[in-house]
Amino acid sequence: MSIASASIVLSFSPGNLLMTYLSAGLFGCSYIFLTGVLLVWGIRVFITNASLGIGVPFLLLAVGQVIGSILAGWFIGTWAMLLLL
Repeated sequence: MSIASASIVLSFSPGNLLMTYLSAGLFGCSYIFLTGVLLVWGIRVFITNASLGIGVPFLLLAVGQVIGSILAGWFIGTWAMLLLL
């Protein structure tokens, strides 16, 4: 919910520098917290092999960030080109 709030704050006040920093801070804190929750959950799932519980969530986060970046770049490139026409 707080990650969505950060995006909403940024969309309503893109020119306000203070709100931009507040949005970035809120997003960063929320992302770090959720990453920690994911790691704790992974360790609890793989009780017999805690290293697997840490490794799998980190791997999946990295894969998700790569795929998300590729898709975001593609969507931005596609929609920006359509808006310019």
